[in-house]
Amino acid sequence: MAPSGSGKTTLLNIIFDMLVDYQGQLLVDGQDYHQLSESAIQARMLYVDQHPYIFSATLRENILMGRPASAAQLQEICDICGVNEFLPQLDNGLDTMLRHGGDNLSGGQMQRIAMARMLLSDRPILLLDEITSALDAKTALRIEQKILSQTDKTIIMVTHNLHDEIRPLVDQTVDFAAI
Repeated sequence: MAPSGSGKTTLLNIIFDMLVDYQGQLLVDGQDYHQLSESAIQARMLYVDQHPYIFSATLRENILMGRPASAAQLQEICDICGVNEFLPQLDNGLDTMLRHGGDNLSGGQMQRIAMARMLLSDRPILLLDEITSALDAKTALRIEQKILSQTDKTIIMVTHNLHDEIRPLVDQTVDFAAI
């Protein structure tokens, strides 16, 4: 938590190896980050920001991104991320064609698609940068609770609004404004 411009996104960019020109030392399991290859870092982590990219393809293709998934697995992921909540509004459900850049979607719908992609990737470390910022408070809380309840993931989440109901699911908070 902290005001805009305090370095939260910059920290995520360093962790995901998008920024390499920094001072100090970053260790992963005791190993210097500079000794790890970019591909080794990105194979273990996924970075999701608040402005996800939407491809000119079906909703299903935008979620799967070429990865296999059973119908049950896709259904569960769509439920967790709230994609199922806007499916009835679409002409062809998961087979609805989306426009390049998500021109036919709201910001919240795009964020839900990005979260579904994230969960389908099944990477053990998730870096989440304001991923529910375009959602109403009730929906954001429900989705964050579902994501943070996964015990098999390490989640680093940047938010301007940490709900009191989320705090029990978080091991540690860092308030950048206090640093």
